[in-house]
Amino acid sequence: PVACDDHENYEHRISLREYGNENAYLVEDKAGIQSVRQNKDFLLVTGTLPDTRTWNITMIQKGELKKIDRSSYPIMSNGRNDGFLERFQKRNGQLIKTNGELERFIQGFGLDRYVEYQGCQLEEEGKEETYSMNFFMVDEIRDRKGKRALTLLFKPIGTETWLLKDIASFIVSEVQELYPEYQCRGKLL
Repeated sequence: PVACDDHENYEHRISLREYGNENAYLVEDKAGIQSVRQNKDFLLVTGTLPDTRTWNITMIQKGELKKIDRSSYPIMSNGRNDGFLERFQKRNGQLIKTNGELERFIQGFGLDRYVEYQGCQLEEEGKEETYSMNFFMVDEIRDRKGKRALTLLFKPIGTETWLLKDIASFIVSEVQELYPEYQCRGKLL
């Protein structure tokens, strides 16, 4: 270690020549380390540690793209698209319960490559094709008896037919949070 100008800290130079400077390195967090930086072929560790020591360093190699890095299945997110109407609705905090607002909410997930929203209908009875993804959330205030069903209709678009019921179930579960006065369900046409 080399003493720093402040007469309190020391700089340890660790050579990276045999490991490569194109990789990333992590130094084990020990008391007394203030900073770690990489400078070409050296890793510079600055801290109050005055003596030479053995460091536990993890190297993260920069690898080539391999089959494991590419997924053969679609990668999805439960996040919402960030657009003008999304930001406007968040800022105002007012939810307007219209067909247009419901359609905007559903399309905000960006899942229309898989299922296309076709509308909704109020029903007393009917076959439920989706399942709740929020089964752990129990509504202890409202009684499920006598609730009308709000059925969301979806047209399958995607080729991943094994996934369409899950996508529709996710959308229906999110809509259920907006419309607690209904028993929301989905139907694939």
